[in-house]
Amino acid sequence: MLRQLLLIAFAVFSVSTLVVAQKTAPKLSTNNTNTRTNTTNLLDREKRDVQNFGLSIVESYFRQDCDFAWTRFARSIQSIENGQVFEATPDLKTEFCNETPLRTDVAVTYRMYQDNYTQKIYSAAEIATMHPELHQRLQLQTGDFMFDGSQRKATTSTSVFRASDSARFIVRRKGTSWQIIAI
Repeated sequence: MLRQLLLIAFAVFSVSTLVVAQKTAPKLSTNNTNTRTNTTNLLDREKRDVQNFGLSIVESYFRQDCDFAWTRFARSIQSIENGQVFEATPDLKTEFCNETPLRTDVAVTYRMYQDNYTQKIYSAAEIATMHPELHQRLQLQTGDFMFDGSQRKATTSTSVFRASDSARFIVRRKGTSWQIIAI
């Protein structure tokens, strides 16, 4: 009888230990999925942040708030077109602020921009795949993004920019905010 009780107690102990172990043991396939999901969620969140940042820059053009845009430029700014580096000097700021990227031959508004343009955000890895020469020329790093708000939704929609590249730039996080490193 004692032997039977010990066997039953051992069996109950073994089953409860197994149940606890199953509940607390890491599930490898789920963890891999969760890691992938967390990475995707982080990337999606960063892209939303970049989109909001980019839209705030574009909106500043319509507010004619050059200081807002200028203070978001890095000290050295590269040309997306050719990789040339420009130092953010007071003279460059004056030149930047004197030139509006918006069309002056027709009245344009931020609402027109929102209605007629789409924004795409590309990670450095996506740029490396799509445009490896651009990625290399600008020496992009993990965590860099391209804001491309220059594409019209329809070719018949009104263009609001004199040059659409004003709504296309590369950003890099510096501390808790974004900086434009290439335009």
